[in-house]
Amino acid sequence: MLPRHLSIASRMVLGFVIIAALSVALGVFALRQIDEVQNQSIEIKDNWLQRVRALGAANAALNRYRMGSMQHILSISEKDMQSYEDKTAGRLRQVREQMHTYAQLLSSDEDKGRLSAFNSSLDVYAKNHLQLLALSRQGDKAAAREFLMTIRDSYDQMTKNFDDLIDRANQGAELAGDESTAAYHRSVKGVALVIILVGIGTVLVAWLLTRSITAPLNVAVKVARTIAQGDLSQPIEPSGNDEATRLLESLATMQSNLIKTLGQISGSSRQLTAATAQLNTVTEASGQDIQQQHAEIEQAATAVTEMTAAIEEVARNALSTSELSVVSRDIALKGQQRMVETLGAIETLTRDVQLSSQQIESLAEQAQGIGKVLDVIRTIAEQTNLLALNAAIEAARAGDAGRGFAVVADEVRALAHRTAQSTREIEEMIGGIQNGTDTAVSTMLSSSENTRLTLTLAQSTQSALAEIVAANDDINQRNLMITTATEEQAHVARSVDRNLLNIRDLSVQSATGSQQTTDASVSLGHLAIELNSMVSHFKM
Repeated sequence: MLPRHLSIASRMVLGFVIIAALSVALGVFALRQIDEVQNQSIEIKDNWLQRVRALGAANAALNRYRMGSMQHILSISEKDMQSYEDKTAGRLRQVREQMHTYAQLLSSDEDKGRLSAFNSSLDVYAKNHLQLLALSRQGDKAAAREFLMTIRDSYDQMTKNFDDLIDRANQGAELAGDESTAAYHRSVKGVALVIILVGIGTVLVAWLLTRSITAPLNVAVKVARTIAQGDLSQPIEPSGNDEATRLLESLATMQSNLIKTLGQISGSSRQLTAATAQLNTVTEASGQDIQQQHAEIEQAATAVTEMTAAIEEVARNALSTSELSVVSRDIALKGQQRMVETLGAIETLTRDVQLSSQQIESLAEQAQGIGKVLDVIRTIAEQTNLLALNAAIEAARAGDAGRGFAVVADEVRALAHRTAQSTREIEEMIGGIQNGTDTAVSTMLSSSENTRLTLTLAQSTQSALAEIVAANDDINQRNLMITTATEEQAHVARSVDRNLLNIRDLSVQSATGSQQTTDASVSLGHLAIELNSMVSHFKM
């Protein structure tokens, strides 16, 4: 569990920092694995692929170099022989240039040894080739053919050494590819393992963080529930320095204050019970004297009471009617104000609908512009397809030498086809957008008309509310007249009451005092009982 001496905010920050650190570690590890795979790819592209290309070009030049010897033997004219000599010399230079390029890619002594063996056999064959050309130029074609068969061993040795270079390049490329695949699988497994570990760490940190917050809060809830149930005997022992600890300290203080307060209430309730018993005795004696006085003035008081009750009923009705009228007028005024606000909102809505219609029309125009651009893209794709087809035809005429270019041409054709297909799909989408915008424009026009009709209805409603306010004002005037009449009746009742004042005062005052004393005594008795009952519910 995270330390309790830290606040909840600090613990949450610490937990999120740990989770962020785990995420950063995962990202760094993944980047390192990606870098390893990238290094393997670069090794294949910049080394082994370049080796294969150099050896392929050297092999083609070497075959033409060998074929030039045969063509020289078959030639008769001086011009043809000179032409073949120049060509074979150029082919030999191409071979040496490609082998020089190949040599720059080598790093191991074993590969350099193979290259040295090939260069040695190439030098031997080149010397024999010069002798062969000399015999052929002298016109001794038969001797040249025999010499050609004689130097076959040197050619075979050179070919064998060259095949060793090709085999080594192919093996190296395959090994590099296997290593790249292995690096990829290692990266996948490593990243998956790190993801699992980071996930476990994140869940663990989240669990610890949650537990460090909920555990002390559960303790505080348990303490609060115990206090709420009336048990104040359980001690509260807060520990730590976080918000939950301060909550427990506050609960402990509250418990202590409750115990003190309940003790004081218990003592006061006992005193109140004794005082209530004494007060009841005095009240019973006073009540007997008041009953005799009250009987003498009962008839007069009854008549005054009935008349006063009737006046009060009329006054209450008039007051209630006046209040309802005022409330009705206020509601009508508020409704009128809300209707003004509604009119403003409807006018704003009308302007927004018109603006939205203009924007949708602009969107339709932009969609048409996109359709024009798509026409240009489709035309370019068709021209690219034709160019790729011509390139494929030329590559087919070139034979093996143009095979790679043919593959590229096929890929370009496929790309052009996919571009054209995607362009058609986008045109269909643009068509759908244009149809949608046309529908939206029609809907916006309909909505604008509806808002105009709504505005007209709202204006009519505002006029009706104004009439309601005027009617309420008339009702208020009538209520004032009723109130005036009620006041006149109350004045008459007060005149009668003054005639009975000398008789009623003593009786009313005595009866009121006796009743208040009795009520207070009863209330105090009930209060003492309730206080004792409340205190008894607590366990201290």
